[in-house]
Amino acid sequence: MDQVMIAAVAIQTSIRIRSSTKTFKSPSLKRKRFCHSSLLQSMSYSSMWMKEVGTRCQSYFFPHGSFHCGSFISFFRAYLANLNEKVLNYDSKMSVFQGSIASADFDRIYEAGQAISQSNKFEVWRARHRNVHIIGDLKPYQMFLTYVRDSQTTGEDFVNYADLLMRFLLSYSYNLLPCEKQIVTTSSGYKYKGPRLPAALDTNTVAFVMTTESHPEWLGPFAEVLGACFPGASVGELAVSWPDEWEPDVVWRWHTPSPKRRVGRKGGLVLKGCTAVLLCPIVATGISAEIAINQLIGAGTEPKNIILTSMVISMEGLAYLSEQFPRVQFVVGEVDPEVDGGGLTVPGMGNFVQRYMDHRKGLAHRPRAGVPGVHERQLNRAGRSGS
Repeated sequence: MDQVMIAAVAIQTSIRIRSSTKTFKSPSLKRKRFCHSSLLQSMSYSSMWMKEVGTRCQSYFFPHGSFHCGSFISFFRAYLANLNEKVLNYDSKMSVFQGSIASADFDRIYEAGQAISQSNKFEVWRARHRNVHIIGDLKPYQMFLTYVRDSQTTGEDFVNYADLLMRFLLSYSYNLLPCEKQIVTTSSGYKYKGPRLPAALDTNTVAFVMTTESHPEWLGPFAEVLGACFPGASVGELAVSWPDEWEPDVVWRWHTPSPKRRVGRKGGLVLKGCTAVLLCPIVATGISAEIAINQLIGAGTEPKNIILTSMVISMEGLAYLSEQFPRVQFVVGEVDPEVDGGGLTVPGMGNFVQRYMDHRKGLAHRPRAGVPGVHERQLNRAGRSGS
């Protein structure tokens, strides 16, 4: 009898929560697109529909009156109390980000660094999370980001400033890579001692761009940026899309020729001993980024050797990912205060990947000075090695 009752509760709960929030898959607390407050709203009137569910279970499963509705309500109320406690625990972790940020408003003016400066508790949180590195307070980054956020920035201007943003962010990742001192001879004939990446690390680095849609033509432009920042790295794409509401579709592909040891017998990733740099242009709830990180860990990369870089990340996504992966390094630019009902950060910059590709198509037949293609760099390296 208890098993039938629990099964009925699970079915009714799953249907109720899924239809009312489209966010959770009961009883899991992992979010997908929207914040967990939707679940709390659906619980606010739970006592009213518990009786309704109990009455339906009684009439359907126990037509002869052997089912006690009161016991069912007590059991289910305890279940909801436990679930509510877990959500409130997550709320306490998120409270450091709330500050005085108001709800999203199209008429409101959001300022650079506002989400961080208005939260006094944020610095305490930041001190406890040494794996989070925020560079959005640097003036050059804020200036480039203003151009990219502006909907009036189009064409070559948008592409150039977007490239500057991504290179600025990826270049900062070198601060987190191990280096060794090396003595070199300058062109003037003098000796100079400075830091340099170990040769083994240079060849064992992989760089991925994470997209939310799988389009093979998208990889090339982003591979140019990744290849320019990490010349010796194998460059690829991790596409995490959601064709089904609950089951993500993960597709990965290489852009540069990759050693065979990076591909398993069944075609899976093999990244044991590699340092992985993951470029996620925009992170909202953090669920897609979480899946991408788990893909890298499942391929053999140690969490401490993973660096996630993001131009714009929401407070919610930053808190969630840093709690889920305390050993992964996060290099983020701007922190946006919230996520809107469409799953976009606020104030955000729209669908960055789509905008970037649309503007790149307009420049496809125009040579861009100072930005050699990946194949050109490979030919240049081959020519130098053969000379």
